[in-house]
Parts: sequence; structure tokens; C-alpha cells
Amino acid sequence: MPQTEEERTGNELPRGGPYGLIGRHAELLELERRFTQSPVVLLSGDVGAGKSELALGLASWLRKTGGRPVGVFYSAFEVGAGLERVLHEIGTSLAGLDFADMWNEDRRTWVVQYLK
Repeated sequence: MPQTEEERTGNELPRGGPYGLIGRHAELLELERRFTQSPVVLLSGDVGAGKSELALGLASWLRKTGGRPVGVFYSAFEVGAGLERVLHEIGTSLAGLDFADMWNEDRRTWVVQYLK
């Protein structure tokens, strides 16, 4: 089984914008609350609304506070990304390149276990 984020190094979050989350603390708190209720939260909104910045802010906060002890990943998915691409992004972000050597069914199982 691949290693989790704590068992390896080098999983850096992308850098956010130069100003950070100015005036978005209420949204960040709401997103954090929803994330404690469900392991997956969908952000949607217009282009330029700040979805990526908010997601990066939450990922950074959860990493700093240990809010997700088994690891935090961030990935932006382009329109049309299929399931295998999404699994690959999640798995390699959390478990490193060893994840790519796993069989597809094992990848799915690993990611589902992480998300639970």
C-alpha cells in the first residue's frame, strides 16, 4: 500500500494569490463545517469568484491544524476529467508516485478508503 502524506515529504500545496483570503473567513468557516460532515465538498461558482483561493485556504488551514490527519491534497480538475484522472490526481497527491503502479481497482479502493 502506498504511504500517506505524513509518511513521505514533498506534497506542497500550490501558492494562492498574493492577497489570500481577505474577507472570506465566514465562507472558510462554513466550508470547514461542511467538510467535517462529509469527506467531499463541491465548490461551484462563476469564473473568477475565488473558488480555487477558498479551496487552497481550506487545504492550508486543515494541514496547519491537523484537521485531516491522514493528509490533505489539492487538485484543480479541468472540464472533462474522467474518473481515472481524478483517482490519479488524488492518489499521487497523497501517496506519491507509488500510487501510479497500482492496479486500477486497487487505486479506487485506496481512494475510497481515504475519503471515508
